[in-house]
Order: sequence, then C-alpha cells, then structure tokens
Amino acid sequence: MRPYTFYLHDPRRENPSFQFLSCEDDDHARDRASAMLEARPALSEVEVFDGSASRFRVGRLHSDEGARMGLA
Repeated sequence: MRPYTFYLHDPRRENPSFQFLSCEDDDHARDRASAMLEARPALSEVEVFDGSASRFRVGRLHSDEGARMGLA
C-alpha cells in the first residue's frame, strides 16, 4: 500500500480540501477518486498526488464538453 493525497476541488470553495489514503496502486487510487466524485455531486474534480508528484486528475464531463465530443 502506498500513501496518496486526494485534493477535492469544490468550485464553491477557494481552496481544495484533501484526504490522505493508502491505495494498492494508481488504478486503485483512480477508482477511489472516481468514487469520491460520484459520492459528492458538488465536486468538480479530484486531483491525486503520490508524494509531491501529481499522478492524475479525475473530473466531471460537462454537458457542453460531452456535446462537442458527441457524447450528449
């Protein structure tokens, strides 16, 4: 298990909140980030760090972006 920091971006707040979680690997961390996003509709994005390195971001697809991509 490796420690990850999850930054929870809520557009209503100036700074993101964060949570420290241990995950098996990046795939497990990505699944956790997606679950956080699904559980909290106010979040726009979850950014995941491994130590001081940004690993990835999981965000919502806005309806206008989906339309441009042919998904809406």
